[in-house]
Amino acid sequence: MVLLAAAEGAVLAAWGVWMLVMGLIGHPDRPAQAEAGGLTALALAVLPLLACAGLWKCRRWGRGPALIVQLMALPVAWTLFTAGGAMAPGGIVLGVAAVAGLVLLMHPATTQALDESEAARASAASGDSGASGSRGRSGPSGKPGKPGRSGDPRRRDR
Repeated sequence: MVLLAAAEGAVLAAWGVWMLVMGLIGHPDRPAQAEAGGLTALALAVLPLLACAGLWKCRRWGRGPALIVQLMALPVAWTLFTAGGAMAPGGIVLGVAAVAGLVLLMHPATTQALDESEAARASAASGDSGASGSRGRSGPSGKPGKPGRSGDPRRRDR
């Protein structure tokens, strides 16, 4: 999924640069419209690239921008497909990529991996290293090996 988000961001950025360059040095009917379209595409490229960065680091928040990108891609794919001609294959490719992205993002294994990564990060931030073989559990005395919740700041038994 990370590669898919990166590819979508790269394609949007390349399209934005191409539109911007063609608006500046080409001969479009409306140069301002071409330049604005290029800037818009560049701004839209930030979202999948942000999602790529979040998913690469196994952060749960990375799934949100990735879902938004995939959902935005579906109507664009449909429009390209129904336009026919040379646009139809592009619509098919974009639609398949968007549906594949949605399936991968919502798959239970993805959710589990992101949750585990977030839990490990939270455990490391709280100082619970888990290096003693007790899988990060400690008793009320704080000694490893006994199950308990002494690492929980809401619990105060001493």
